[in-house]
Amino acid sequence: MQRRTAVRNIAIGFGGLFALPTWASNWNINTLQSNSFLILYQQNLLAEIAETIIPQTATPGAKSLGVHLLIEKIVSDCFGKDVQEKFTKGLGLIDDFSKNTTQKSFIELDMTKRLQVLKSIEKSENNDLKDALGQIKWMTVDGYQKSEYFMTNIEKFEWAPARFKGCTPMKK
Repeated sequence: MQRRTAVRNIAIGFGGLFALPTWASNWNINTLQSNSFLILYQQNLLAEIAETIIPQTATPGAKSLGVHLLIEKIVSDCFGKDVQEKFTKGLGLIDDFSKNTTQKSFIELDMTKRLQVLKSIEKSENNDLKDALGQIKWMTVDGYQKSEYFMTNIEKFEWAPARFKGCTPMKK
């Protein structure tokens, strides 16, 4: 192999390392662009499901951090049309289950009823319904833990935490 080709390949490799999907770590609500495949009702439904999974307490909830926008972006950018259709079908299944059990859509319920609906879904025999909720739950928790708020205020993440303290006395 030629030296110039090798150096060029190494440079391209390092460039690729630095250009890894940085939008998925330390993201915040302002860094996400709307490229939605969901209709407005489905966007609101996803936001309410995420808020039910991680509600706002002394710390911001999933909805106020925009976790639902991250989930939407990941599904629209990283998955094909078949997965996107399955995702929207899963949102519809969750809302239909809510309508069948409580006679109200998931968005219209208060927080305690929403929790009851989600717990009922986990105990349900319908695997498509359980899979849809499991995927949303996993993506909500993962997105919350990768948010800028979580990484800076809860996790206390430091980009380069290594420190050298050379003049430290040794204890006997």
